[in-house]
Amino acid sequence: DGDTIFVSNGTYIENINFIGKNIALIGENRETTIIDGNEGESVVKFVSGEDENARIMGFTLRNGFGHFDFTDSTVLDTTPFIGGGMLLLDSSPKIEDLKIVNNRARAGAGIYMFNSDPHIFDVLISDNYTDTVALGNVGGGLCLASSSPHISHSVITNNNSSWYGGGLIAANNSSPTITHSNFVNNSALVGNEIVTGDDSSIFSNGSGIVTIINSVIYNDRIYDDPNTMTQDIDIVGGPNITYSFVSDGHEGEGNIGTTPYFCDLDNGDLTLAANSPLLGSGENGSNIGAFGVGCDPITTSSEYGGIVSKEFTLHQNYPNPFNPLTTVRYDLPEEGFISIIIYDMMGRVVKTLVNGSQTAGFKTIQWNATNDRNEPVSAGLYIYRLQAGEFRQTKKMVFVK
Repeated sequence: DGDTIFVSNGTYIENINFIGKNIALIGENRETTIIDGNEGESVVKFVSGEDENARIMGFTLRNGFGHFDFTDSTVLDTTPFIGGGMLLLDSSPKIEDLKIVNNRARAGAGIYMFNSDPHIFDVLISDNYTDTVALGNVGGGLCLASSSPHISHSVITNNNSSWYGGGLIAANNSSPTITHSNFVNNSALVGNEIVTGDDSSIFSNGSGIVTIINSVIYNDRIYDDPNTMTQDIDIVGGPNITYSFVSDGHEGEGNIGTTPYFCDLDNGDLTLAANSPLLGSGENGSNIGAFGVGCDPITTSSEYGGIVSKEFTLHQNYPNPFNPLTTVRYDLPEEGFISIIIYDMMGRVVKTLVNGSQTAGFKTIQWNATNDRNEPVSAGLYIYRLQAGEFRQTKKMVFVK
């Protein structure tokens, strides 16, 4: 215990079992340090009670095939093929800075865990899949059973389950906490992104409390192939989701559902445009999702695949509080005359930012804390208002010095 093993760049055909050793296994770079499971079994296993002193980081884990021969049938009915990329049984290691890609299993093609509470940080779980349609084929990205991991700043995308839970399934009293993470374009027969067993209809004893904060749940795939059974349902069950972006909408404090403005979703770039409504909209003014700004503002519908906002929207400025520059984002569903005016708390006009005709699209404008005479304004609370025809929306901003 306590040792650290550093691994140089390269591709290694291995299936690694920590066999109860609380050691740190650290690759040189997760893009170029690759452990290939050669479809023999799980690429990495923590199955002997490893704790938080065990750690793996800096690798790509690929081509695993979940096969674990155990006699305890309570782990997941009688399904032996679990944990393609990683398998955790009664273990709670730290899992950081990994890519877990192109693995397969019947349950938990990316990661399967039972009675385990790992810390998962900055992990990409992508393009993993469960095998042919059958009962028990669940969790293309992750399958949790009696486990309560903390998952943060991670991306779960393009995974597939032939039954339940394309991105994640939480069952058997699992109570994960998921923060600043992205579930994007996963797919399943039922529950493309997230499935919880609250109603006891999937597993015998359902799930615990699934908590999701400051995260993205987004799916823009169109399931219109009559030859497939995939349903266009992203969330099944009742996870507690707050301060998050949910493309299909979800009740919860601080949740939003407008266009997220990813920089280049088609090519896997989930960083945010400078005018994304996800910026500053999380709990305590944090960003929603795993990433921050990665590109300039997206200002026209043609830059975002021809999408046009369905309604007028004035977003919270970012940053807020600010000094001395802040950005105001707003959506226009149609061409027309608009105004954006900043007022002080006495209702006096301080600055007219926009006053004229604009085309439909996703817009941004900056304010540098000056008035209409280009004089610096005092620190304090200001009101800004978007008006377009009969539509009016007002928000507050704070200038600090």
